[in-house]
Amino acid sequence: MPSLPMIAGDAGIPAVQEINIAIISTGGTFGMETSERGLRPAPVAERIDALLRSPAIPGLAYTVTELAPQIDSANATPLAWQQIVDAIDERYEDFDGFVIVHGTDTMAYSAAAVAFAFSDRHKPIVFTGAQRPLSSGDSDGPLNLIGAIEHLMLTRPQTADIYFGGVAMNGTRAVKYSTTADRAFISATTAQAESSAAISAAEPAAIRSIPPFGRYSDVEIPVIRVYPGISARTMSAMLGDLPAAVLECYGYGNMPAATPGLLDAIAAASGRGQVIVAVSQCVDGRITLGRSEVSTGLVEAGVVDGVDLTTEAALAKLHYLFGCGLSAPAVRELVVVGLAGELTARV
Repeated sequence: MPSLPMIAGDAGIPAVQEINIAIISTGGTFGMETSERGLRPAPVAERIDALLRSPAIPGLAYTVTELAPQIDSANATPLAWQQIVDAIDERYEDFDGFVIVHGTDTMAYSAAAVAFAFSDRHKPIVFTGAQRPLSSGDSDGPLNLIGAIEHLMLTRPQTADIYFGGVAMNGTRAVKYSTTADRAFISATTAQAESSAAISAAEPAAIRSIPPFGRYSDVEIPVIRVYPGISARTMSAMLGDLPAAVLECYGYGNMPAATPGLLDAIAAASGRGQVIVAVSQCVDGRITLGRSEVSTGLVEAGVVDGVDLTTEAALAKLHYLFGCGLSAPAVRELVVVGLAGELTARV
């Protein structure tokens, strides 16, 4: 059993008020057990309860809920995001905060989606999980769970945070960068984004202008990563006839604009009303469309400059805005307006 973080009554740490949190497990490595086909999700509520009762955390009351089915987060879809949103919403008035146990592969996508869905409400929500399951002898899960609870109790984040490997960060800025390290996530772009408290969380006027959120749906929004040799035919096929797309560009917005027909394919999709948002393949820095000749072609093709949105946040935000029933022109305008700390720069 790992030692508990200092939460209340320890030297130099102010006692916290009693808090009642809902711990919601979606699955993931945290509770996985070995099978003939490798690790797979398994029931975890009793193991979480045992972990938190011995020793008990001062000032903490909690319940543990398992969503059905418990999934490997590689299988998460926008409908899985909605299942988490529903679970929080159903309990929202009865709890002071929420800890979501989630697999690491798509945790950043889910945290961003939940942050947007609750951008007009501000009870603390913290995602966590594990690189190694509780069933292993060296699981990082216990420290991550206890640390997530401590973070929630002491800082009361105003959006959906991720706590992992001893570090808390705004979920809309998080990127998974390691398959094995205890610190699996980093904050994109700037050190300023390490904590949600350090970011201007939202532009209130923008939130007020958005209709009430409906639901995340299974409408597909592709993520298209440009690469050396990508053809116009491939680009057209990937864009398809879908409402939006995230375009992962080189550097600050570059792409192989000299490839015959490539910009024409993008312009055609944009002309049909598709919202195409450019983000960078780099973790650090921002998009600046028009800085180079090749990126000016994207401006002319109607692509939205995604500033410093991460791929995960851009995808979740497009799903969120369309889930609010907004038109494509409104989505184009609002996708680069801050709602939950996802942007640290402006167009």
